[in-house]
Amino acid sequence: MAQVPDEAKELRLVNNVELKIALADTDAQLQKLLNLYLAPLLMKLGSPHSSVRNKVIAVCSHVNTRIKPSNLRLPVPALLEQFKDPAVGGTYPLIRNFDLMYITTGIDRMPVSERLELLPTLIRDISKHGNDHHQGTLFNVLLRLQQHFVPPPRGTEEDTALRENLFQDGVQDAEWLAGWFVKLMLLNLNIFNQEDKSCPGLSVADIEFLTLGKKETFIPTSMLAEAKVAALKFLASGAFMDRERYLAALIASTDTNSAVADPADDIFKRSIATVSLEDEGVVGELYTLLLGRPGIPPAKLTLQTKIIGLLSKSQKATEEVRKGEIEAILTLGLETTYPRLRQAVFSFMTWVSRMADDGLTNTLAPGVVEKLRYWLLSDPTASDEVRGYAYETLALLASRCIYILLEPELDIIRFLFRQLKDDKGGVAVSIESALGVVLTKIAREKLDQPVKAALETMLLDVIVQENRGVGQAVKWAGRLLGFGSVVGRWVGALSVEMGGTTAEESAKALHPYYYRLVNPEASIQAIKNVESQMDVDVLPAEDKFAFPQFAPLVLYFFSVNHTLPASFAGNLTAGRLPPKSFAVALAFTKRIAIWEALGPHQLDIKIDEDWDRNVDTVIETDESARSRVEAFFEQQEPSVLTTLLDVAWEGMIYDGEGVDQIRNIWNDLAALVPPSVLERYTGHVSVVWKLLNAPKAETRRVVAYAVGLLGSFPNVADPTLSRLVDDLIAGIEENKSGAFLGFGFLLSRLKMRGRLDSIDPGLVRKGIEMVATSLAESRDAVLVETSIDAIREFAVFNVVDKSMIDVEKVQKSLLEKAKRGHEKSVQTLGYLSFLYPEESLQAENIIVELIKLGESGGVEMSFVAGEALANASAGWGSSAVRRGRSVAGVQWTAGKRTGVKKLLSQFLKRANEAGGGGKRRTTVVSLLSVVEFCNEDEAVKERLSDVQQAFRAFLTDRDDFIQETAARGLTAVYSLSDEDTQRDLVRSLVSSFTGETKQKIQVSRDTQLFEPGQLPTGDGSSVGSYGDIMSLAAELGDPSLVYKFMTLARHNSTWASRAAFGRFGLGKILSNSAEVRDNEKLWPVLYRYRFDPSTGVRQSMDSIWQALGGGSETVERWWEAILQECLKGAVRGSEWRVREASISAMTDLLGGRKVSQYKPYLQDIWVIAFKVLDDVKESVRIAAMKLCKVLTAGMVRAVEGDTGPKENIEILSILMEFLMGRQGLEAEAKDVQLFALNTLLQVVKSAGEKLRPWIPELVQKMLVLLADVEPEAVNYLIMNADKYGTTGEDIDRMRLNSIRSSPIMSTIEDILDNLDAPTIAKLIPSLTKAIRTSLSLPSKIGCSRVVVSLVMRHPTLFRPYADDVGKSLLGAVKDRSEVVSLSYAVAAGYACRLATDKGILQTVDWCKKNYWAGEEKERRASGAVLGAVYKHATDRANALAVDILPFIFIAKDDTDASVSEEFSKTWTENTGGSGAIKLYLKEIVQISTENLTSVRWSARQTCAFALAEAAKSMSRDITEAQIQVLWPALISATSGKSWDGKEKVLEAFVSFAVDAKQYLQLDEVRVKEIELVMQRKRISVTTLICAPQAVLREAKRNNVAYRGPAIKCLGMFADGFENLDLFGKVYEIVKSAIAQLDEDEMDVDGEDGKSAKQLQQDVIVKGLKASSQAFRPSVNSNEEVGIQQISQLLDIFDKHIVGANLELKTCSIESITLVVERLVASNLKLENNAWTNILRRIWLRILDHSNDRGFENGRTKAAAALGIFLDCLTRHKTVTNSPECRDLVEMIRKGIGQTVKDEKSAMVLRVLDPIAARLL
Repeated sequence: MAQVPDEAKELRLVNNVELKIALADTDAQLQKLLNLYLAPLLMKLGSPHSSVRNKVIAVCSHVNTRIKPSNLRLPVPALLEQFKDPAVGGTYPLIRNFDLMYITTGIDRMPVSERLELLPTLIRDISKHGNDHHQGTLFNVLLRLQQHFVPPPRGTEEDTALRENLFQDGVQDAEWLAGWFVKLMLLNLNIFNQEDKSCPGLSVADIEFLTLGKKETFIPTSMLAEAKVAALKFLASGAFMDRERYLAALIASTDTNSAVADPADDIFKRSIATVSLEDEGVVGELYTLLLGRPGIPPAKLTLQTKIIGLLSKSQKATEEVRKGEIEAILTLGLETTYPRLRQAVFSFMTWVSRMADDGLTNTLAPGVVEKLRYWLLSDPTASDEVRGYAYETLALLASRCIYILLEPELDIIRFLFRQLKDDKGGVAVSIESALGVVLTKIAREKLDQPVKAALETMLLDVIVQENRGVGQAVKWAGRLLGFGSVVGRWVGALSVEMGGTTAEESAKALHPYYYRLVNPEASIQAIKNVESQMDVDVLPAEDKFAFPQFAPLVLYFFSVNHTLPASFAGNLTAGRLPPKSFAVALAFTKRIAIWEALGPHQLDIKIDEDWDRNVDTVIETDESARSRVEAFFEQQEPSVLTTLLDVAWEGMIYDGEGVDQIRNIWNDLAALVPPSVLERYTGHVSVVWKLLNAPKAETRRVVAYAVGLLGSFPNVADPTLSRLVDDLIAGIEENKSGAFLGFGFLLSRLKMRGRLDSIDPGLVRKGIEMVATSLAESRDAVLVETSIDAIREFAVFNVVDKSMIDVEKVQKSLLEKAKRGHEKSVQTLGYLSFLYPEESLQAENIIVELIKLGESGGVEMSFVAGEALANASAGWGSSAVRRGRSVAGVQWTAGKRTGVKKLLSQFLKRANEAGGGGKRRTTVVSLLSVVEFCNEDEAVKERLSDVQQAFRAFLTDRDDFIQETAARGLTAVYSLSDEDTQRDLVRSLVSSFTGETKQKIQVSRDTQLFEPGQLPTGDGSSVGSYGDIMSLAAELGDPSLVYKFMTLARHNSTWASRAAFGRFGLGKILSNSAEVRDNEKLWPVLYRYRFDPSTGVRQSMDSIWQALGGGSETVERWWEAILQECLKGAVRGSEWRVREASISAMTDLLGGRKVSQYKPYLQDIWVIAFKVLDDVKESVRIAAMKLCKVLTAGMVRAVEGDTGPKENIEILSILMEFLMGRQGLEAEAKDVQLFALNTLLQVVKSAGEKLRPWIPELVQKMLVLLADVEPEAVNYLIMNADKYGTTGEDIDRMRLNSIRSSPIMSTIEDILDNLDAPTIAKLIPSLTKAIRTSLSLPSKIGCSRVVVSLVMRHPTLFRPYADDVGKSLLGAVKDRSEVVSLSYAVAAGYACRLATDKGILQTVDWCKKNYWAGEEKERRASGAVLGAVYKHATDRANALAVDILPFIFIAKDDTDASVSEEFSKTWTENTGGSGAIKLYLKEIVQISTENLTSVRWSARQTCAFALAEAAKSMSRDITEAQIQVLWPALISATSGKSWDGKEKVLEAFVSFAVDAKQYLQLDEVRVKEIELVMQRKRISVTTLICAPQAVLREAKRNNVAYRGPAIKCLGMFADGFENLDLFGKVYEIVKSAIAQLDEDEMDVDGEDGKSAKQLQQDVIVKGLKASSQAFRPSVNSNEEVGIQQISQLLDIFDKHIVGANLELKTCSIESITLVVERLVASNLKLENNAWTNILRRIWLRILDHSNDRGFENGRTKAAAALGIFLDCLTRHKTVTNSPECRDLVEMIRKGIGQTVKDEKSAMVLRVLDPIAARLL
């Protein structure tokens, strides 16, 4: 057990301390005692004896009284150590209390530097104090202390080491401080003005801690902002980690004081980048601050908004454990009125809905969705924007919890549709977006039948109600209801009538291709909720794409009694639907019937955008499909067919608008359904009969066909049939066109059914004759058209013969019309040949005429004529004849002809003959028509190979139409051929494409080889035909032209063949051929052609590629062959097209491919790429640039590790060789150079350490490129800067800024990051060379930046080279550009950070030599270098301060302002005032003395000014030793002739002498030196005044303005040495100086702008004052001398006061006052009567000033002088009561009385009245 100390002994010790403190009679003694005893005294508070403790407290009370003066310092460091000591302060709280009291009192009395030294001690273990009051007080002390803390620059070694220096291993202290800084940022002093005293984010205890329980802690209130700023500055330093500082910065960034918020925002942005928002601790902090906790209110609104924004980036914030906080945030957003907070809340909820896992959303979503629904319904005042966010959040959350969406009642979905309907603001778009989100989610789900039924009902209701949700309802139906849903198709049909986008959506619902496009997720995987992409070309197996069944569709569409939208009323077709809806519903039903009938053959019809048209035409173009449809209808229930036919019938007979496109559907169906179904319609012939006279021609045609179909039906009675014929003939007689059509269709169908005999032949003949007559004679175009139609039907079915009509006349009429381009006439002419025997001359003539018509007509006529020829030769054997004339249940086999063989032979022969375009066109079209329409004929099958050869020959034709037709023909031949023939066809086609076979051109003189204008001759004409070529060759005498042109023509032909190959479907022939799949020559060529510059060729080749099955597998198989082909084409292609195509193909081929795959070709590729970059063709250069970008991307990926290490280095070596060689950075072409640069920029970012072998060269080239990439316009601007109101230096500064932010500079820094010791050893020589030899500003700036970067990033590596590099930089500092010079100076400063002491001293010596020997620019450069050294190498410079700072002190007084500013800034920032001058006084004096004799006058001046400043700054507390050092130098500085500014030196000298007089008066030598100095001044001044003849001569040597200041200094000296009587000497100098100038002296201007008179006035003023200051009656007690001196003074006053200005008046009254004061203060008795006269003269001077009404201040001063004067007068009156004296007094009394009477100024009277009272 420790021994208890003796009480008496302890009391004795305390009493001794008390006695010593009590006996201390000065603050210095007290401070010394406190430093020694205060801390030990406080330790006695731990005594176990209460008497000791009480005694200590009593002593402390006494001490507290004594230490109130603020200049008395306390031993704070010792007290703090004692407080921190756990064995002392930690054991006895009372000791800590008193320690802390004195610490808080004394810390502010310490110098700032000493305070900052306490920082580590203060922080140490601050988090471990158990006493909150102690911690709070220490924290408050820290806040006061850190306001003086200046953190080192970020990233420096000092900054990095700061954390370790302050906290050692005490991470807990750093976290504790950061936590309280967070709370400090939350503190708001407004709490003291509130009743509840609560502060957002802080507890009551927190507030107590921060404010120490009192408002005064932060008074004035600005102290809190200052404390926050200081805390932020401390937090931003290296003492804290980003994780510790981010939260305080976040809070402070929302402070209302911008001084706090701005730096905080910057800190936050920098720190948050490294803080993980997925950290549990971070997320917890944010939630706690946001929502508060018991006893701590939530943060303020602006801070809450920002926190929620951060949480919206954290997935951790959306975990299931945060469910309560998330709900609280939603409540916060719904209740707040702060719009930004509400918006942030909804954004956060959106984030939650997207990022949260299913566990959270399944529990969170129901409640949140209900809250949002309630809020949306109950708060209509919210803005549209906020409501829109709410809808979006609701939808996203609901879509994550699918079961709340798909409950049977569909409440949420119905809610959204209702809100969309009822919306009256601007939220509709948001609601639609929300519905879209929900729709996307539901579309991936498999809907149960109850849900699907509810959905169907809801959507139908929305459609029927016709509100704003119709468009969405249609979209929903299209996405959610399968294509097989009849309800979904019904929705689509209904909404068509509504127009706009709704109609567009509905059209998608009725078209399988577009339905699949809007349902990409509907695949087999959709059932498993996995989204996939659908191929629209393949029928999916998922039921959603299944087509609706025909029978249910018919019954739902047309049998169910549907509720329709109200707007449809009054506009219904047949009482069912509006016209548009009716039309699409009926057309869709018909297509579904055909589609279902096709069964497995549906695959023959591609589901694409033309699906509807293809289905509609398949029964006309495909007889097998027609048969399948007929069979399908036979299997259907009659009721279903009847329903469909009834609806179609109603559409046909509807007399309104909008159904024209579906009127013919009944006819189409009637020709396909079983005859038994049609029987019921034969009784309705009379109904359709009435429509034969309809106004529209198409309606009449449709009805006429129906009349023919129904009228010819077997169950129509003969009488009825006869009446019908009679009516039709009557109509013909009345020239009704419908009757013509009806008659033609009726007779032809009667003939087809074998019932023509049922009609009276006479009626038949009559009608036919009337039709023929109308054809030949009518002028009515409509009647002629219908007559031709009727004749055509008659001819096809052999209704008419030569005995009935004049066939030749009809033929002639048709031929005339055909020649005018009438296509029906051409077709009918072909049918008319049916009336003649096949071998007859008449039939031959028709064939000939048809051929002529084809040749003379255009493209369309060629096809019409070709079809007519095929029909004429094959008769009913032509599918074109049968098309549209087949009827279910009726077989017609008559009318087949056998002329195909002959016609085919004829056209095959024509195919081998030369001829014009019309002949070739007709030939190829006719061949195609025969093959297509007569393919069942044996003649076609026999000659198939010949037909193939003919079509192949036509592929080379230059006419696109002929090529297309030939391609179609080859496709048709291929489909009809056997396997061997197909194989031969493929082989020959491939050979022609790849160029293995040569194209032969058959020419005659008229053969057109080129398009008109393609080869102009220069005289307005062009070469086109073979004859033109021969003529041109003959004219030029060059037969070789024929061969050259023919070669060109063959090339054109080859290309034509290849174009046709792609454009017109030949790929279908080749797609499954092994000849194609395995052809190693085809694929590379084809791949290259896909990138041809010609759009047409490119499209052609793409078509071939796709048709042949080309894909990624093909490319992978042949990629090497393709690459070789591209390389060959790029380098050997004589045509730019080939080069461009090759380069583009190579770009596509290599894109995304690993470099290792084409590494063997890499060198060749780069060579070609850079070569083509300089191609003469711009488009080729562009393509090459794209290739280079692809190569670069691949190389970057490879360098990043896409390949193995060894391979990586090889690839990089190849790349760098090109980029840095003559083909890259050194290329002559600018584009190539820039690309190489851009490539290098990317490579550098990826290559890392692999770049080390190239770093020296790369850095050097990059530095050069900094100049090369600079725009040329910069040079122009520099040369013409004055024209644009700027200077070259300003432009250089802008260039500097651009270089600093240049990507090249950034890349150089990235390169330097990869340095190692061997590499930097190679880099330094090239760098120093670049510093010495660089010519351009950008390169020079770059060099300086490289040095800075090396110092900052690689100090260890760079240290050995710092001296050498610094030496190189000094040579470059003298650059003519100020910007460059400054940049090099900064670099030199950085280099000194790592340089040796010797190296730094060499830099300093260079600066000194450069300064003393250089001109203004060199001196400024020296200042810049030294400033940079101190700024960037502060510690090193401070260590050598004795060699640097004295010189800087001197140089800062340079006569040039810019030089002075450079040095002054360095001095100010690195010294503490006069203390530094005292410290380096010897060095300053030494350097100054050495240069006072410099040959440079400005150097002398600078040194003199420096000595003057030193003297002035030290004069008040100078020591004798310092005088010994400084005095000789000052004497030297004041010697010599006067010069501009020397007055400052003289004034400093005098001030120094006056302040040091206590030492100087004891030194007779120095006093004599002073007198000598003053004598020199006298000579200097009087010479100028007394010798007016020498003014101009002396002005050239001396500064005229110097005289006044010199006299002023003389007065100062006389005034300062009160024991010296210098009046006589001063008076003589002043008298001489102020002598009147000659009247003829010129009033010239001085150097400072003052005229000679102004300078003289200045001399007078300073002379009067100096004379008054020299008046010392107390030194010389002789009254006679006193009288004489005052008389002399008054003489000067009287002489110069007349006409004086205000300055002279002021000087006069002040000087008189001074004289009178000294006279009163002297021991003169004033006994001599002569004093009466003196006093009278003084009085008159005072009175004169007192009556100066224009100078109130002068009157006030005169009144004050009068008071002193009365004292003097009283003394004189006392000793002398002579009459003269009494008269004087009386005069003065009257004068004062009158003055008081006349004075109006209250200010003057306030002074004057008390004085007057003394005398009056």
